[in-house]
Amino acid sequence: MILKEFYLNKKECIETEMSFSGFIPDVTLYNTNVLKSAIKTPTLLFKYNSVHWETFSEQTRKADVSFCIYVILPKEGTGEHMQQYESVFDFSKSIDKAILSTNEKIEGITTIYRAISTSKVMEKQYMPHNQEGWGESAEHFIWELSYKTILTESNVKNYYNVIDNQVVVDSQNHTHIQNFSGPFVSLENHEMYEIINTPLNNN
Repeated sequence: MILKEFYLNKKECIETEMSFSGFIPDVTLYNTNVLKSAIKTPTLLFKYNSVHWETFSEQTRKADVSFCIYVILPKEGTGEHMQQYESVFDFSKSIDKAILSTNEKIEGITTIYRAISTSKVMEKQYMPHNQEGWGESAEHFIWELSYKTILTESNVKNYYNVIDNQVVVDSQNHTHIQNFSGPFVSLENHEMYEIINTPLNNN
């Protein structure tokens, strides 16, 4: 599903971007179990605020998405890392670079995911209330960054053109080669994927 793919992609981008500074924070989905625990190292929580779907056809749909990232820093003088709160601005810069990347395309076997028009909405110091379930982390320094994006999800049906009994070009212009005999046209898509699984080498 596109929401899962988008989150995993951004999590990887954030970890990669922040690794350049020599530190990779914990990145996870927003959940109260994390919030009720004592936080010893900088932690990032990814939260979907709202997702509004619009379906165009059986194969294509779009979502207007609002999401945010909470940067939670340990109390100064606690934990393994003596953390100064001002470092949140460096974290924010790295997170922005990871989130506000160019238009992205993620291809699965039968589905294409795209993230377009990603933009930053606002950021602020977050002051949680006890009833929100933050628990002990309510005593920590929390910085909130909010974004919005448009996600599209398209199911792709592959059709194949037989060049000869070994080479096939599919509807996405991917070339496949496989040594076998017998007509392609008699096979279902899932059978095609089991048989055609070796990409054509250019050498």
